[in-house]
Amino acid sequence: MGKYKDRDTSGWAQTSAGAVTYNATFRLNKTITSISGASSSSKQDVKVTLNTNTGNYDVYEKNVLGDTLIYQYNASNNKTVIKNESFFGSFFAGDSGRTSQLRNINLGARESNLALIDKNATTDVQRNNYINITSYEGYRPLEDNTSTAAPDRTEDDQENVAPANSNNTGVEDPNDSTNVDDAVSTAERLTLVPETDFREPVANRGLVLRYPKEIPDLGYDFIRITAYNYVTSGLPSLSNQRTQSASRVLTDPLETVILPMQPNLSTSQSVDWGGDKLDALKGSLAQAAEGAITTLSEFDAAGLAKVVQDAAGNFKKALEDSGTKQALIAYFAGQAAGANIQGRTTGQVLNPNLELLFTGPRMRTFQFNFVFTPRDEDEAITVRKIIKTFKRNFSPQRSTSGLFLKTPRVFQIEYIFDDSETSNHPFLNKIKPCAMTSFNVNYTPDGSYSTFPDGSMTSYAISMSFGELQPIYADEYDNSDDMGF
Repeated sequence: MGKYKDRDTSGWAQTSAGAVTYNATFRLNKTITSISGASSSSKQDVKVTLNTNTGNYDVYEKNVLGDTLIYQYNASNNKTVIKNESFFGSFFAGDSGRTSQLRNINLGARESNLALIDKNATTDVQRNNYINITSYEGYRPLEDNTSTAAPDRTEDDQENVAPANSNNTGVEDPNDSTNVDDAVSTAERLTLVPETDFREPVANRGLVLRYPKEIPDLGYDFIRITAYNYVTSGLPSLSNQRTQSASRVLTDPLETVILPMQPNLSTSQSVDWGGDKLDALKGSLAQAAEGAITTLSEFDAAGLAKVVQDAAGNFKKALEDSGTKQALIAYFAGQAAGANIQGRTTGQVLNPNLELLFTGPRMRTFQFNFVFTPRDEDEAITVRKIIKTFKRNFSPQRSTSGLFLKTPRVFQIEYIFDDSETSNHPFLNKIKPCAMTSFNVNYTPDGSYSTFPDGSMTSYAISMSFGELQPIYADEYDNSDDMGF
């Protein structure tokens, strides 16, 4: 029917049997900006998901722990909506090499979409779908045998959450398979990696669910809980240890639930301290080892000899005292026999120098309990959506094959003051991004089964447990007029 019917689409794979969506992978150049601001270029896989019913497609950066949506193309209005400005800039903005990558992705996706639609068009409805899609502004030039330009960026979508990266100055690779002269054949080299394709759950970005639904406009405080896609922290190093912030996950907001304040709001902070022993013998050995390591790292042979000589001298001096000598002999005999020979023979033990030492921080946990009593049909539907939203975002996501599980979504919990929508409560604690560790629903909290005529329960009770992703540090308490963490 169309001129792309014989195009090779072997690189595209259906997401599931009978599905109208197909996935394939491009390998593109990506600009990476280090902490110091230096830029470098590396190869990175980008997944394109086509919809043969609509002509739409989504572009993701592939990652073994989950894909990040970069931008979406809507064929009906020929609009491109950028979902992650930072990722978009690292792949598609900057020099001519980056912009040619964008042109090649879009051209390859649209031509392959037409080919897949054409090959599968066995009914009149499917043939009419092909005709309908080729009439769209973004597809029409392909049938007219002219090229398409890369779609313009728009500000139509309010879900763009990251600022554009203005430092994308990566150099075009002359050997890159996606250069501008080869745009029409990009799809032939696509490969599918199904084990890293995750079944994307429903994500109602920007949806706000509020209970109670109707509240008098008198000013009130509330709890706001927003779901976010989890973002990995990467491996820590000596150079970037302080940059590992839990706020990294606050880049892709999904649904927001607004709930009333609770009667029991509290925090409990603790750190780990533990007893540690270091007797004089172990201290001497540690001191000798420390000196040896230092001299070895500095390639100081003379210094190493002196360390060994000093250690031997210290032990020799200790053995010159008859009491100390007897105690040391008993101590080493006890170490060899695995028994307290020293205590049995001398009635004494080495001073362990026991001291309570700091061993690390602990994570805070939070528990919330809410009771919902819907007052009308609309509020009952809202309560159902709230419970379902928490359940979905709390649950792990499966890869297409089921071999991998993706980290569940995480949550930002905020105490909002005086219905301001933006102001954190100045006299309640702040909370870092949290993982939900448990979610429980009681559908009959009143002790009996009771429903409204439409089947909605007359009351629901939910309990949620959260754990902060990172501990609290002293330098995070500043001089601002709030309670801090």
